[in-house]
Amino acid sequence: MKPVFYSYCRNLFICSIVCTAIGGSQIRHDAYITVAHNDSVDAVYFYPNSSPPPSGYPAILDVHGFGLSKETEIPFCTIYAAKGYVTLAYSVRGHGASSGLSTIMSTDERSDLTYVLSFLRSLPDVDTNSVGIVGSSQGGLHGLYGKLYSSVKTAKNQ
Repeated sequence: MKPVFYSYCRNLFICSIVCTAIGGSQIRHDAYITVAHNDSVDAVYFYPNSSPPPSGYPAILDVHGFGLSKETEIPFCTIYAAKGYVTLAYSVRGHGASSGLSTIMSTDERSDLTYVLSFLRSLPDVDTNSVGIVGSSQGGLHGLYGKLYSSVKTAKNQ
């Protein structure tokens, strides 16, 4: 477990340095998204600081691992936004500032994912046919959920 944790910390540190170098390349928005059982998830999304393509920006949903929060994904989101993607990260129920209790990656989390993907697709200038999910651990499982239940085009699981 320790080598994985140290590798993750190293990658987060490198991403933080890159984000500092490319700062100003994206526009941040904070939101709470209403999900199942009238709970809400704490979310942040980033837009590229460029004009949208004719079909809209492609979008990436970045989901954190179990026990973490959206905060761990922000450095990655800023890099994706600088590369031209609308990117959203959220704290899964029971994590970070999101309400509700975790059901340990079960039906509530799967339902919440549907709400979050709908929110992402409803954002202005998003190409609804070009939405993907990236994540590791719990976030990787959400990528599989997205492929199975939500017409997500691409899922990158780690």
